[in-house]
Amino acid sequence: MLVPHAFATHLARTVELFRDPQAKTGQKAQFRALLALLKHDAVTVKSEGGRFTVNGTAVEGVVLEPLRQHLERHAVGELSIPASPPPDQLFQLLTALAGPRGDADLPTRLRASGAA
Repeated sequence: MLVPHAFATHLARTVELFRDPQAKTGQKAQFRALLALLKHDAVTVKSEGGRFTVNGTAVEGVVLEPLRQHLERHAVGELSIPASPPPDQLFQLLTALAGPRGDADLPTRLRASGAA
């Protein structure tokens, strides 16, 4: 069973590592850990009005603030990830979240990459 705070912490850490091109080893380890957490459970992350939830459970912590900012920057209020997501699609999502906001919105960019 997915533990909301643990998942949010892993997601936040993974996105931050994806921002650092020198952190390949850490990226790989966190990516694998995230895939393991998602093996049996789907997850919905929401960021709304400063409130952050994972599968309906409020989660808090300083470590989550950068993730909330990334979601806000990309105008993402809700993020749904299925159980056992295709690794390449999860990778594209993390790369997009870690990167700068593009000309197109995040869902459009993910569809263009084949990840949505």
